[in-house]
Amino acid sequence: MRNSAHVGKGSPHRIIGYNIQVRAGRKSVVIVDDDSDFVEVMRLVLENDDSWEVVDTFDSLESFFANFTSRFIDSESVVPDVTKMQDRSPDLIVLDVFASNKPATTQVPLTGFQVALALRDLGLQFGTLIVTSMHSPSLLSMLQGRHKDGWAYLVKSADLTSSDILHHANKALLL
Repeated sequence: MRNSAHVGKGSPHRIIGYNIQVRAGRKSVVIVDDDSDFVEVMRLVLENDDSWEVVDTFDSLESFFANFTSRFIDSESVVPDVTKMQDRSPDLIVLDVFASNKPATTQVPLTGFQVALALRDLGLQFGTLIVTSMHSPSLLSMLQGRHKDGWAYLVKSADLTSSDILHHANKALLL
């Protein structure tokens, strides 16, 4: 897990919920996936495009959600400052459907959908690229039914190209 940062929209350098600055003209992205090889491929493809900057990666949905929301809790409260979260959210979050670090039990693990919807329900605005090993056309329909814009999904496969990754990342951005 590597921690980086993001910066406020419109400035030459924007700071998100982190302390690292994103260069002007680049879009910030956070990648959450338990497959470290896939994370590295995503990072290389996006950053080699010169329009993206990977500001953080996480190996589980739980660590991402806890880490991201904890950055906005002040010492006087246990509730995150939603206004700060809204101002400092990344442009894109790449979420694996099942990047959970919880052992398989009778409990349903946290999913990428739940994390994205919870953050969006707080008022955060970011593009969401859901990555999965399963091809499911109904998946995108379900996502777009809840929030029309800013959703895309990408199927992990052996024939995945850099063009596919860039196309889906751009498609997921909110306009």
